[in-house]
Amino acid sequence: MSEQRLSRGTRGPSQFRSRFQFCFQLPSLGLGLAASLGAGLGAAGWMGDPALALNPVQGKPGELSQSQPGLRIAASSAELAGYDFLTKGWIDDAIAAFETALTETPNSLTVRRGLAMAYQRAGRDEAAWQAYGAVLELDQDDETALRARGEMGVYRPEWQRSGIAALDRFLTLQPGAAAQRAQRALLLGYQQDFAAAIADYDLLLADDNAAALPPALLPNLWVNAAQIYTYGDRVATALALFERHRQAGGQLDDSATLAYGAALRQSGQAAAAIALLEPFSPADAGQAFEGRFVPGPGPMGKTAIRSARAPCCGPCSIPCPRI
Repeated sequence: MSEQRLSRGTRGPSQFRSRFQFCFQLPSLGLGLAASLGAGLGAAGWMGDPALALNPVQGKPGELSQSQPGLRIAASSAELAGYDFLTKGWIDDAIAAFETALTETPNSLTVRRGLAMAYQRAGRDEAAWQAYGAVLELDQDDETALRARGEMGVYRPEWQRSGIAALDRFLTLQPGAAAQRAQRALLLGYQQDFAAAIADYDLLLADDNAAALPPALLPNLWVNAAQIYTYGDRVATALALFERHRQAGGQLDDSATLAYGAALRQSGQAAAAIALLEPFSPADAGQAFEGRFVPGPGPMGKTAIRSARAPCCGPCSIPCPRI
């Protein structure tokens, strides 16, 4: 796991208790403490996410109670410490702080959101998934939780449909969010709903839209879309995207290679397809050669690569795509 656990590395337990207890000794400062502890977050919020800035009005520490509208919940010192620790990368300390804050203000949206983020960064996928669900029970339009559930939908096959539902909601709020539309297309493809997936990819890859996409998004968008187009009987488009991906220096994992072989076969390039598929088992190569969807340990394809999480935030059994 590449996440550096400073809370258990560079500082000992006694130092952690001292810092954490100091935060708890300042409850009377309330939101005033946000200015000092939240300085690292900045106006744009955690990791550039405006949904996480320490702002008492816009769904941040000190936001309105969900159970009693109009009643403002003051951010506890534990909550503010949690966001401070999260900013510094002290993930274990952040979890401890948010769990304490949750006992004090169980209806606080920002406490539950912070705890979910900390669980996710710790690689505790199940806990993070449930915690983001709890956030959405309080606010069905919380964009941080919707985005995270959409991203996590690829981690386990049983999460795919909920991930799609989260992204459906997110895209009603942010219809121009290209990364989330690409993620939804990928999940729809995993569910073999190729028509819906292709509709999203067609929109993303339209000339005017593609020109506006971040360059770093394109290579993996091309290869993911190429696989969906292959199995959705859009072979010419698939081959063009595979070639574009390769010309950009992109590599094909086993899943993409099998799909590429299927596309070659369907386009009449049987010899090239046979040569490409030769390293695979007869069963897998045969399915690809016939143009059929190739199941595997991941939701699509034969390999479980970890190309999407940078840095890796914990073990999982299926691929995390770069979208």
